[in-house]
Amino acid sequence: MKNIKMIGSSIFQQWGIPNWGDVNVFNDAISGTTTSFWAENINEYISSNICNYAVYCGSNDLSQRISTQSIIDNLAMIFDAIKSKSRKYQVAYFSIMKCPQKRSQFEIINKINTVIKQELSEQDIFIDINSVINQDLKWYIEDQIHLKKICYVEIESKFGHKIDQWAV
Repeated sequence: MKNIKMIGSSIFQQWGIPNWGDVNVFNDAISGTTTSFWAENINEYISSNICNYAVYCGSNDLSQRISTQSIIDNLAMIFDAIKSKSRKYQVAYFSIMKCPQKRSQFEIINKINTVIKQELSEQDIFIDINSVINQDLKWYIEDQIHLKKICYVEIESKFGHKIDQWAV
């Protein structure tokens, strides 16, 4: 059985355990965390029996007005720390969402997602959440940031097989 560990912020934490096919999922996401938290603490969350890491973080950084370059640099540090443990370790990066509450930051979100997608290695994958959902309020709870269960089901439907096939 393949194992995947989820790390990141509330978007992942509130997901619980996704249905990504024939994989065991361990969700270590922590609400409110930023890329700097994960860059500083990632080694505590890397497990010797898990090669696959799903990462969603960066949106809290935007809320705290952390610079675009700092977010990109922190994500690179997170990926490097994971991959430094073994050549078999790989990352599935879930794009920062363009949720209604972040409408004024869409240009920054696009830049971060584009840079990260370009910098991932061949064995890593980029999961573009924004290709599934849009700013339609039907996907979001009242805060216009966090997702309704139906949205998670839709993301699982579109990307579950891809994640299952990618995981080693």
